[in-house]
Amino acid sequence: MHAYTWLNKKVKLAVSASLLAVLLSGCANVSGDPVSGGSGAQGSPSGMQEAAVTPAPAEPSPFANIRLSGLQLAKDHTLYVWGNSDESTLTLFQSTDGGARWKRISPENPVLPGSAYAEPTVTAHDRNHLWLFPGEPENTKTAWYSADGGSSWKQSPTKLPYMFSQQSVFLNEKEGFLLSQTDAAMGSSGKVLYETQDGGVTWKLVTSNISLEGGFSPAMEGSFPTYGFTDYGMSFRDRGHGWVPLQTRDERPHVVQTSDAGKSWQEVSLPVPSSTGCLPQIMAAPSFYGDDKQEAWMPLQCSSDNSAQLGGYYSQDGGKTWTYRNFREHAVRVEPSVETAMTFISLQEGWMWDGEQLTHTTDAGVTRNPVGGRAFVDMLPDKPQLVNLVFDGPDQGWALVRNETDSRLLHTGDGGVSWSYE
Repeated sequence: MHAYTWLNKKVKLAVSASLLAVLLSGCANVSGDPVSGGSGAQGSPSGMQEAAVTPAPAEPSPFANIRLSGLQLAKDHTLYVWGNSDESTLTLFQSTDGGARWKRISPENPVLPGSAYAEPTVTAHDRNHLWLFPGEPENTKTAWYSADGGSSWKQSPTKLPYMFSQQSVFLNEKEGFLLSQTDAAMGSSGKVLYETQDGGVTWKLVTSNISLEGGFSPAMEGSFPTYGFTDYGMSFRDRGHGWVPLQTRDERPHVVQTSDAGKSWQEVSLPVPSSTGCLPQIMAAPSFYGDDKQEAWMPLQCSSDNSAQLGGYYSQDGGKTWTYRNFREHAVRVEPSVETAMTFISLQEGWMWDGEQLTHTTDAGVTRNPVGGRAFVDMLPDKPQLVNLVFDGPDQGWALVRNETDSRLLHTGDGGVSWSYE
């Protein structure tokens, strides 16, 4: 089972000074053929260890001249990374062997640019089925889909208006949901949900809390609330039951859920963390585990100016009820812009970055073993960003980091103790 990760959308995590030299050094040519990447040492996290960051063997980087912006681990262990080239065109890579070799699979035509509003996003179900949502500068967008691992791409004929940002999730090769958000202001945003049942070939409107041009119906009864932003993902346990966390500045966290395949949405009743003086925020939609998908969790961060409380909501009944567990209270952050992150591969085992150190847990956060030292914090002068952190089992993990001009994909083979770059 692959890891489920959350990070703040602003992605302002810092990394160490020694890591900075590694991340921003070296370049190589990129070809359309499979190319080799680095690999890390084998092992498992244990003991109080300082993280080591070392370059991989001297091989051409598959990502030269590409500023990476996304990383995803699919359900069948396939890795995807993507970003923009110097010409601001989208470039997408796939690896089916844990990052040892990468293949460029991005569409050749037309050019798929990013924009000031949104970067291109990719959703992958497995090594064959993936969907691409360009960061086009126009409000109305279209989706692209591939059923052969990126060897060929087709454009959906469905026009998707008012899509300034989007979240998508696929239940299988055919069924999926796409949540778009209109330009947000004053703590509110328009929210429009689409559904596909043919693998992304066509999309139909499910619900909207605003009126849409082009023949769509006005705001629908029971749709999303206007308050809050939808920047922290969406998940569905099955086609009928889904969850979306809402970003607000209230003194309690907000999550809405549906039990009728997205037609109507209601607030979830959650216990409020006891800490005062901080703003609680659900940082990702629920992640479900097991064949019956009854076990689930959601990460929470409660932030103040210079500290952050980390915690999680747990469910044993498929998301009907939730209990709260505090992981670490008032972890001191180096500066207010430094965020936190958590990624779990099961209900019990995961990694937590608290703005100060990387820790590993095998008991749902009751105890935490430091594995990464300060390898992600000490290069503040250049303000690199941690875009994503994923693990595929207890040893293998990847971290995507970047700054304003460059990026690197890091790999660990020993549970986060040491890292090398691809």
